[in-house]
Amino acid sequence: MAQARAWSGQVTHVIDGDSLLTGNREIRLAGIDAPEYTQPYGREARQVLYDLIHGRSVQVKPVTTDRHGRIVAHVTRDDGLHVNAAMVEAGAAYVYRRYTDDPHLIALETVAKEKGKGLWSLPSDQRKPPEQWRREHENETDRIGFNCAVRKTRCKQMTSCEEARFYLTRCGTHWLDGNKDGVPCERTLCKS
Repeated sequence: MAQARAWSGQVTHVIDGDSLLTGNREIRLAGIDAPEYTQPYGREARQVLYDLIHGRSVQVKPVTTDRHGRIVAHVTRDDGLHVNAAMVEAGAAYVYRRYTDDPHLIALETVAKEKGKGLWSLPSDQRKPPEQWRREHENETDRIGFNCAVRKTRCKQMTSCEEARFYLTRCGTHWLDGNKDGVPCERTLCKS
């Protein structure tokens, strides 16, 4: 993708510790990888990002588009806070070394690790980079035919009510249940 122009928008949803929505655009935070929602510290990482940006105005500077169609970007809060770096500094995300060697992010991660912040406070056997964790757990979800590592965040991406229920209960895509009654995608897939 050619370098797209930056834009401002309001955060409407926080998907997990490194993904969010501004309007109908899904943004993946560049250079970081937060624990998956079902991984140790995954829910906490999502909460950290939620507390940082939900409902706030942000500046989005696209870098590329990933294989899931998400805009990979640097996100800056309306008060100037660089959200990607703030997640690493809080110990809520790893530096995604497969895609960056940013010395500033690496230094923030080193300090967070030394101070035992966030995910770095977990026992060492529970601290795994999400990419490694996804590889180790992909067969577990493949047995039932659905996989949290496959990014599906909207009802229109689901093929059945069963799949929507899986994403709601196993992957933490809680916004599929707009009225919070435990039934996802009621207008389309899970009509009564």
